[in-house]
Amino acid sequence: MMSKPKKYKWTFPTRFRAGAYGWRASRLACQRLREAVSEIKKVAKKEPVLGAEGAVRLMEKLWPALAHVDSSSGALGSAVNKALDALIPIIVKAPADDKARNQWLDRLWQAMADDGVDLSSANIFPQHQVSKCVLTTYIRLNRLASWRSVTN
Repeated sequence: MMSKPKKYKWTFPTRFRAGAYGWRASRLACQRLREAVSEIKKVAKKEPVLGAEGAVRLMEKLWPALAHVDSSSGALGSAVNKALDALIPIIVKAPADDKARNQWLDRLWQAMADDGVDLSSANIFPQHQVSKCVLTTYIRLNRLASWRSVTN
């Protein structure tokens, strides 16, 4: 059984509050996303479970913070995908127990449910790219969690 992870004062949550970025803030949002991933990776090197917690926390905040950004250029979607590609291994490799992992999955699912985007529609617009990325992350993590429990 893992002990409770240490507390850490994350910098990124204040930069990813709901509505933090306007429609013209694509470049700034991409920069802040890179900074957040860098912060999480740095913490994860010393405290893997705390890093995974930070990764989940960032994923929860993506849609509310980036919902109004014009992502028609694709830069924001690419930045989010790149960030998720860096964060998912942190979550998967963290030596957390099943309870913590299930809580992370529940939080990601709730974040998707709260974003209000209908992903069942065949017509998903570019501004919903962030939501699609979070959904993809949830599915990938869920599959990896299932695979991990089968192989252990």
